[in-house]
Amino acid sequence: MPDEQLKAFCAKTKARAVVGYTSDVDWLESAAFDLFLVSRLVWSTRMDRAYKHLTQQHSQFTNQFGLKIVTRTWSSAMLSKPST
Repeated sequence: MPDEQLKAFCAKTKARAVVGYTSDVDWLESAAFDLFLVSRLVWSTRMDRAYKHLTQQHSQFTNQFGLKIVTRTWSSAMLSKPST
């Protein structure tokens, strides 16, 4: 879904953010990363800082999964999967 539609969704619903993966993920690997992800999101006041931290500290997962975060006013750059 385009960023502008996700931003509009956040604005309309007053959701803090839309967070997801742009690639198919293995459930076990994503469950392990989700522990880091949820913890960071819960304690972060700014989603851009949470995204930056996650991409720096857990780049293997964020690259592999294509982590995407969108708020009413901001969207992360979609990470591309590494070449194989």
